[in-house]
Amino acid sequence: MANNLKIVLCLVLSGLVTSPSFAQSSNKFTVTAYYFGGPERVDSIAPEKLTHIIFSFCHLKGNTLQVDNSRDAATITNLVALKKRNPSLKVLLYLSRWGRSEPC
Repeated sequence: MANNLKIVLCLVLSGLVTSPSFAQSSNKFTVTAYYFGGPERVDSIAPEKLTHIIFSFCHLKGNTLQVDNSRDAATITNLVALKKRNPSLKVLLYLSRWGRSEPC
């Protein structure tokens, strides 16, 4: 499992997501990682190499963003804490419809 997580994280970190208009105007790249692990693995991320990190799985409950459990909440807290090492890091929450977000 740990090796699979490392492989996926390396693949995600290797992929550069660029916006042509942004790249042309500022000559900067956007480097986005998708994180789906638990809170115990967040410290292995190198936030200095990222501009954005996406975490799932959040859902809508009515009109409110719902985090499923305390483990996911701890993961989000740890991801936001990475901003201490890279203040410009954007932490994004992925809103999943996967059976729980009917309004989506």
